[in-house]
Amino acid sequence: MSDNLRENLSFLNEIESRLKEAGIPVSRYEAETLVRHFGRMDRIDFFTGKKRLDAKARAAARAALASRLGGRPLAHVLKEAYFDGHTLAIDDRALIPRPETELLVASAASLLDARKVKKPSILDLGTGSGCIALSLTIRRPDCRMTASDVSAAALAIARKNIKDRGLGKRIKLVQSDLFGRLKTRTWDMIVSNPPYIPEDEISALPREVLEEPLLALNGGPEGLGIIRKILAEAPDRLKSGGWLLMEIGKGQSKKLRRLVGDDKAYRYLRFVRDHAGIERILVVERV
Repeated sequence: MSDNLRENLSFLNEIESRLKEAGIPVSRYEAETLVRHFGRMDRIDFFTGKKRLDAKARAAARAALASRLGGRPLAHVLKEAYFDGHTLAIDDRALIPRPETELLVASAASLLDARKVKKPSILDLGTGSGCIALSLTIRRPDCRMTASDVSAAALAIARKNIKDRGLGKRIKLVQSDLFGRLKTRTWDMIVSNPPYIPEDEISALPREVLEEPLLALNGGPEGLGIIRKILAEAPDRLKSGGWLLMEIGKGQSKKLRRLVGDDKAYRYLRFVRDHAGIERILVVERV
C-alpha cells in the first residue's frame, strides 16, 4: 500500500468514525463523499493513492464535517446534490432532490414515449431546484417546458441549475402560487412534487430535514392540502387527453384513489410503486 493511499484511508476512517458516533446513517458513504468532494478526487484517484489529500483539503473536510454534525444536510454542506445523472447546485432555498422524484421524471418520460407525444408542452408545478424540469427537458429535447414556483428564492436556484445545463432558452420560469398566474395556458402534461408531509408530523422530522424550506414540506392536514388543490384545478389547465403526474406520500394512495375515482374530469388512474413498494407516483389522464 502506498503512503498516499494509507494517508487517504486513515483520514477517511477518521471522518467515518465521527459520523458514526453521531448516529448518522450510511456514515461510510457520507464520509467518502465529503473527503473526495473537498479533495477533488474521483474514486480511482482516491483508492489507488494516485492523489493525496493535502492539508487544505483536510481542513475543508473537517470544517464540513463540523457543519454536518451540527445538523446541516449533506447536500447543503456540499452545496450540491445528485439527481437523475446530474449534479445540481442546492442550498436551503429549495427542497433537496430525492431518488423518489427521479421515479416521477422516469414515469413522465416513459408515458410521453409510449403515447408518442411529439413536442409535448409540459408544466413542472412547484419546480424548486428545477431538477424535474431540466431532467425532463434533457430526456425530451423536443418538449416545451414551463417551470413555476411560488418562491422567488427557489426560482433563483432553479434558474442557476437550468442555466448551468445550457437550458436557459428552453425552459420558461414563472413565479406563481400553483396555477395563479398560469390561467391562460393548457398543457399536454403537468408534473409536480408538491408538499405532502402532514403538518402534525413536521416537528418529528429529522433535524436535517427541518433545515429545508417548510413551504416545500408542509402538505397541510393529512398531507393532502396542496395535492387536493392541484387535482381540483388541473383539469382546466390540461388539454383533453393530457396527463397529471404527482409524487405523493406513503399511505396517501388509498384516499387519493377514492378522491380521484369520484372526479369525472379524470380517467385511467394508476399509481407507480417506488423501490420500497410504496405507491409513490399518481398518474391520471384528463377526460
